[in-house]
Amino acid sequence: MNVDETDRYPYLGVEIDWIRSALDADLPILGICLGSQLLAKTLGARVTAGETKEIGFYDLKLTADAGNDPLLAGLPPTVRSFQWHGDTFELPKGAVRLASSEAFANQAFRFGRYAYGLQFHWEVTAEMIRAWLDVPGNQQEIAALPEIDPAAIRSAIAAELPAIHLSGNTVFERFADLCAD
Repeated sequence: MNVDETDRYPYLGVEIDWIRSALDADLPILGICLGSQLLAKTLGARVTAGETKEIGFYDLKLTADAGNDPLLAGLPPTVRSFQWHGDTFELPKGAVRLASSEAFANQAFRFGRYAYGLQFHWEVTAEMIRAWLDVPGNQQEIAALPEIDPAAIRSAIAAELPAIHLSGNTVFERFADLCAD
């Protein structure tokens, strides 16, 4: 789904309203994948189909601004991520770009003090990835992308997840601390 499919998924409009309310109240927000796109849209940025899709394990390049960010400071300049998206977003006006990938300039951003959008999945588990790969609609999506090998994704899970969880756990714990403040 994408953020503009409100006729098909009416709750997306409700989500955008909720995000606007949270922004207005200066509450912490952490949007992951579609959530980052919804946050970007709420902030007035365009969300569009990308030129390619990222499905699998990819490097993220952290920006110089990430080095001073409350959530990302201290992470290595290149970190691993799990991705499953084809849409992308413009960087919202006033937002700080925190990460990019080879194919997508906007992978992570911060708006204000507490609103974060992460295009990628640091929350994934092996079970989640396997389940996503087994969804018939996802299998059809991958079948149309000869550069994506689901068997290679499955075989890389055990080797890839420790680094992803190390970065993710650091960031999620820091976000929880922001919420507690």
